[in-house]
Amino acid sequence: MELEIEKSALLSALKLARGAVAASGAHEPLTSVLLCATTDGRLVCSGTDSIVSLAATALCPVAVAGELCLRAKGFVGVVDSLPAGPVKLLGLEGSWLQVSAGRTELRLMGSAGGDFPELPSSSGLGFVGVPAGVLVDVIDKVLPSVLAGESRPNLNGALLESDGETMSGTSTDGHRLTRYTVELAGPVLPKGVVVPRAGLVLIRRTLSNVSGDVGLAVDDEHIFVKTPHLTMGIKLTKARFPNWQQVIPKDSVRRATVVRKDLIAALQRGLTVSTSLSSVLMTLQDGGISLSTESPNLGSSVLVVDAKYRGKTVTVTLNAGYLLDALKGVDTDEVWFDVDSPIDPAVIAPEVKQGGSTSTFVAVVMPMSPAAA
Repeated sequence: MELEIEKSALLSALKLARGAVAASGAHEPLTSVLLCATTDGRLVCSGTDSIVSLAATALCPVAVAGELCLRAKGFVGVVDSLPAGPVKLLGLEGSWLQVSAGRTELRLMGSAGGDFPELPSSSGLGFVGVPAGVLVDVIDKVLPSVLAGESRPNLNGALLESDGETMSGTSTDGHRLTRYTVELAGPVLPKGVVVPRAGLVLIRRTLSNVSGDVGLAVDDEHIFVKTPHLTMGIKLTKARFPNWQQVIPKDSVRRATVVRKDLIAALQRGLTVSTSLSSVLMTLQDGGISLSTESPNLGSSVLVVDAKYRGKTVTVTLNAGYLLDALKGVDTDEVWFDVDSPIDPAVIAPEVKQGGSTSTFVAVVMPMSPAAA
C-alpha cells in the first residue's frame, strides 16, 4: 500500500469507520479499522462489531494498492495529532505502516487485511432514495423506548415497517411503547424488520448532519444505508417483535388536552425536589392536571397545569422520565393525555389541527404500582 491523502479526508473517513468498531476488550479484528487502497484512487476505511458495519471512502492518489488492519482508537489518535496537510501512508513488510506528514514520521504495527471480518454486501440490491432527515427523525422518536440491555433481543431494537408510501417505527422496552408514522417513499417492508439498537444509534449519529437523500435497501439479513461516500450494513434482529397493537388502548373516555411546553416545564420543576427521574403522581381534574412528586430527603412538590378536561377525577402514578421522553417526541404545541384509571396505560399523542401534520405519533406509558413508585 502506498498513497497520499489530505489529513482532513483521512480523519473524517476513520472517525466514521470507528463508529462501527466494537468497544475495547472485544476480539482484536473487531476493534480495528481496515484500510483498503484501490487502483481506482480510493481509500476505503471499514469498521465492524459483527452487528453493525460501516465503510467510508475517501478519494486520493494511490500509487500501490493494498490493505492493512490497524487498531482503531490508536490510529485515529495518531492521525488527529498530525499537522494539517497531506499524509503519506506506506505499507511495510510484516504488516507495518509508515505514516509521514510534514517532518513527522511514525511506524505503526498492524495486521494483515485478511484477518478482518467479511462485511455484508449490498451488491445487486435496489436502493431507494429517502430523505436523511426524515429517517433520522423516525429513529429519534422511537429510540428512547428501545430496551438498552440485550437480555430480551426482541425489545433491543425498533420495528420498521413501510408500504412504499409511509414508514412507521415502533419500539417498546416492556414499560412503555412509542410508534411514529410519517410519509416516506421507501422500500416495501410488508412484514417489517427489527433494527437493533446499535444500528439505530449508528444511523442517527452518521446521518445527523447529512442533507438530501440517502439510499435504503434491505435483504433477508441486513438493512443497508448508503451515501455517495459511505455504506452502513446492519444485521437485522430475527427475534419476533411484540404485538404492539395490543398495547395501545383502543378507546378512552377521559382525555385532557394541555400545552406541551407547560407540562414539560412543570415536570422538570417538580423533579428538582426528587432524587432521581422516578415517579410522578398525575391527577386529571376539572380544568387542569396536578403533578405531585416527593422525596424523603428533599421535600415535595405539587404543581397544577391548565388543561382542557371535564370529567371524573382520575389519578395515576407514572415514571417521570418516560413521560418526559414521550412529551419531547411530540412536535405540536398541544398534546392530549388519555388515562381511564390508575391501573390503565397512559396515552400521549399530539393534538393535530385541521390540515396539520400528516405524521402520527403515539406513546404509551404503563402505570407504576404504589410499591414501585
